[in-house]
Amino acid sequence: MPLTNSYNPKVQEFSLKEDHELRFEVGATEVVLELLQGRAEVFGTELEMHKKYAFPPNTRVAVFSWKGATVELIGPTTSAYVAEQTPMVIYLNTHAALEQLRQHSEGQMAVDGNENPKGPRIMLVGPTDVGKTTVCRILCNYAVRQGRSPVYIDLDVGQGSISVPGTIGALFINKTADVVEGFDRSKPLVYNFGHISPGENLPLYDLLVKELADSVTARCATHPEANMGGLVINTCGWVTGEGYACIVSAAEAFEVDVVIVLDHERLYNELQRDLPTFVKILHQPKSGGVETRSRQSRMAARSAAIHRYFYGVHSNPYFPFTFEMHFGEVIFCKIGTEKLPESCLPFGSKVEDHNTKVEAISPSADMAHRMFAVTPCPTVSQAVLKASVLGFVVITEVNLTATMEFVRIDASNIRAVENMHAMSFPIQYSNKFFKQIQNNDLCVALLVNGACLGVVCCKFEIVGCTKTLYIMSLAVGTLHRRCGLGSKLLDFAISKAASHQVPIIRLHVQVNNINAIKFYTSKGFEIVETTKNYYRRCVPPDAFIMQKAL
Repeated sequence: MPLTNSYNPKVQEFSLKEDHELRFEVGATEVVLELLQGRAEVFGTELEMHKKYAFPPNTRVAVFSWKGATVELIGPTTSAYVAEQTPMVIYLNTHAALEQLRQHSEGQMAVDGNENPKGPRIMLVGPTDVGKTTVCRILCNYAVRQGRSPVYIDLDVGQGSISVPGTIGALFINKTADVVEGFDRSKPLVYNFGHISPGENLPLYDLLVKELADSVTARCATHPEANMGGLVINTCGWVTGEGYACIVSAAEAFEVDVVIVLDHERLYNELQRDLPTFVKILHQPKSGGVETRSRQSRMAARSAAIHRYFYGVHSNPYFPFTFEMHFGEVIFCKIGTEKLPESCLPFGSKVEDHNTKVEAISPSADMAHRMFAVTPCPTVSQAVLKASVLGFVVITEVNLTATMEFVRIDASNIRAVENMHAMSFPIQYSNKFFKQIQNNDLCVALLVNGACLGVVCCKFEIVGCTKTLYIMSLAVGTLHRRCGLGSKLLDFAISKAASHQVPIIRLHVQVNNINAIKFYTSKGFEIVETTKNYYRRCVPPDAFIMQKAL
């Protein structure tokens, strides 16, 4: 019997008439879309003839045609139907009106001599699940097809269409969105909020929105194409109470001149009342293809956004990797602290806003399996609040018992090294000595969880005709002795001698320092000589020279 392929994908062909739209939802496996004839678009991006577009599971897609088209779907769909009534003409008219505003601004440039005219700034508002993000994508795509370079801004921390959920950000757009993957997110401007609802920390959310607005305005001032392209702003679906106040505050921060309200008459009337008269407010219907998402589907969408950030998309995959960092290499902090009762404050002192207070935190096991934003700030300060994000990392494991590292002695740790010497030796080391050991490859501090718990300082000496490594000092903090740290410090010195092909290691030990003599003897050192009055201010003043041949 000949072998046959048991997999026969479902094939569906749809003929779209003028101004009709194919709406389909992908099931558990991907569905391939192909334009067979005519012209069609997906959320404002034109389809290429006979190119196959593979949509991942659980994707909802709308294929619209202005003049008619024939398309084919290959694969299982949860639903697929052709809609005759769509709001696409309304969205096209909105784009045309925005383009007229851009052209008017360019005309005024010639009259007023303004070298950097500003395009329209439009904000999409409405409750959840009315299609705000989709309309933003359509308007941005139409602007690009008109030769413009708009700025897409997402203030919806719940989903994160630009970066990961819990962030707000901006994309400077100069090409249409990919049909499947959306806009290019390789160079976003992102601020980390850390929650999926503005209500978790309203003062912080308001501060970040204003900071994003200032940053976008500053960049537009140096990029005339973006300034003329204008802003297309997406917002959260929280439209009542404090959520409504966030919308009004954002409109003020971004100096919007057009607001589109999707499918919410009361919100439309409230904004008519509260926004300045120069702001044009429009009420438009939502698309019939928009459906209410369940809590589970929202969670799945957030997980997909995080996966997309770390692993990329089908056409441009990323390959994340795991690496180790010591606690001394990174500073952890959080924004927002517990409110301090006024009764605990000194008389006359000003109460800090605990919602926006930046506070350092110590590494803990609770950090495992959490995502952290990375900022360029070198220290914990209020500057962290206004710092845009460099990227995100996921902490997979926190090892609180094995975070040891050798670091060169420098200005950042010299005070700890000085204290270590003062507590460990009967003599006082000079300032010249502490200058000598800084930025020296033979002198290191041992950090455990970022704290200096040990130190070893060496130098090369010529004894007779032989080059030796001399240990000037080796010490471990009092509370951390007999934990193997001294052995690690000595191993470091031995490795340095071996790497420089030095055959002998030497050091001085006070003749009555029994513990030190036992330690070095156990490591293969021998007493080879006694130096009289070596420690002139100590009793006894004599010292043994101990030596180990490699």
